[in-house]
Amino acid sequence: MILKNEIIKEIEKNLENALISSYKERSNASDVFEAFVLSIIIQAAIKEGAKCPIQWENINGAKTTNILFRRSPGYINSASPQYTHAILDFPGVDLLELHLGIYAIGIAEVPQECDIAVVKRSEAQRCRSITNGKVSIKSRHILIGVECKCYESSKISLGLGRSFLGLVKDFSSRGKLKSQYFFISNQTFKSVAKLLSRHDQAWAHDLTPTSDKEIEKLCNQFQSKFQQYKSSF
Repeated sequence: MILKNEIIKEIEKNLENALISSYKERSNASDVFEAFVLSIIIQAAIKEGAKCPIQWENINGAKTTNILFRRSPGYINSASPQYTHAILDFPGVDLLELHLGIYAIGIAEVPQECDIAVVKRSEAQRCRSITNGKVSIKSRHILIGVECKCYESSKISLGLGRSFLGLVKDFSSRGKLKSQYFFISNQTFKSVAKLLSRHDQAWAHDLTPTSDKEIEKLCNQFQSKFQQYKSSF
């Protein structure tokens, strides 16, 4: 069983910043699990040479150390509340942003939730500049996308794996940015892992704050993707 407070401690350690109190009080296990995975992406970026400390900003571009994450999916240009995202600055390449819980659109042009997304900063800024209407970022501007599943009792069903494959197909793009999507859970899911592996999709399971081996493996996968991105310039 995952303990919410345990995960929050690990997140704040990884981010070297405090989550605001209202988020800690109102979030559930699924919310903080997503933030936990996001914190692993931060660590992978730093290991690959991203400028440190990582900068955080709100929708208006104001820098902040008070981190507020979404607890439900939203649009990247939503003006309120002032949700925060991270800026990933690798020397010599285009800037990236790291978001939690934003809508993206793919081939079907229907907004779908991306639990965690690493996106091109230039496109994210363009989306935020649009103030009249709801804007979903286009999937071709996503470098890393993550689907998180955190359950304390229910099992990860094969149907969830099939739904993930459908999402990846919709988000597939022939653009310059070579996207990679991950299916990540706190539980073991042998049948889903087999399905995803056969479709050449990335996954991680048994992920908890105490599963050092799984955290390291996942961090290495994220780092490899950042390395690939840097080599494209």
